Amino acid sequence: MRPEKGIVKSMNKRVFKYVDLFKLLMAVLILLMHLNMFEHVPFGQLLKAATARLGVPYFFAASGFFFAKSLYNDGTLSCERAEVRSKRRKYIRRVATMLLMMEPVNILLRVVEYLLEGAGGKEILISVVRSVIFYPWGALWFLQGCIVAVLIITPFIIRGKEERLIVPALIAYAVLLLLNRCYFLIEGTALGHIAETVVGAVSSMRNGLTVGLPFMLAGVLIAKHWEKLLRRVKAVRLITVVCWLGLIAEAVITEPLAGLDDRGMFVFLIPLIPALFITTATVSVELKMDTVTARNLSTSIFLIHSPAISLVTVFQLILFRSADGGVIKAAAVMAVIAAVIALVYRNKNSKVFRYIT
Repeated sequence: MRPEKGIVKSMNKRVFKYVDLFKLLMAVLILLMHLNMFEHVPFGQLLKAATARLGVPYFFAASGFFFAKSLYNDGTLSCERAEVRSKRRKYIRRVATMLLMMEPVNILLRVVEYLLEGAGGKEILISVVRSVIFYPWGALWFLQGCIVAVLIITPFIIRGKEERLIVPALIAYAVLLLLNRCYFLIEGTALGHIAETVVGAVSSMRNGLTVGLPFMLAGVLIAKHWEKLLRRVKAVRLITVVCWLGLIAEAVITEPLAGLDDRGMFVFLIPLIPALFITTATVSVELKMDTVTARNLSTSIFLIHSPAISLVTVFQLILFRSADGGVIKAAAVMAVIAAVIALVYRNKNSKVFRYIT
């Protein structure tokens, strides 16, 4: 079978414009989710599960793909081991820089929030330590997860044994499901009590091992087998539709059942996200617009939205003694994000611009 007409075979010659646009859409949906906007629309929980919950796993898959796409040629490693290690160092340095830039801002704003809400010093200290070690606030756990996942995956890339990580990655995700959406399967058992204790201690079990590894590995494997996958694009698109419908059905069935954490991890995300990424990466309809701005905006919104929400919450607590959400708060947060992005874009030559876009 030949690749569908209009699809460029070489990854390095192709500009993935529809991936850029889809990432921007996901960033906006994640922002709306964190502003609790889905709570104000009919079937909001179902809509959130079918749209915004795809965002972070999709970002992980995209990160894995773009990290690995220049490493392979027709399914085999096409560069020296030293080059792979060099690429890993550059990737980690860039992601760690973003993490170290944004985390102090997030922590400062959250501490102010806690103080205004009357939290004690011990409670605040525990929350900060928990955030730094286990689950950085806002979108920053994604950055931490990228670093952890790429450290795990790269040695297997160098040895050409990436597929050996599939089973461990699926096991890690299965454990996460029990500590998240599928907690109802162990509710009331000794294992359920252990799960409650673990999640209570670390805030969330979503991290580089349980989410980053499965979905970044999917992106890496897509890059490795790109040429083969191009011959199966139509089948992959059908899988995307079927799995998306399966995700919706899973959300409906499990919604009234007990869960832990954010209840945002689903069984059907495992087949859906790789299929969805391939689908968006292989759209053959020509798009004349430049999507670099969309790509930069998706990163900016994803990184900035959490401190923007915290900043608006702090002003709410100071002025109104309340942190209630709603359309006005959403508008204020979006205004803050727009102002920060506009300020950064006015200083394109600054180091900050390089890292948050």
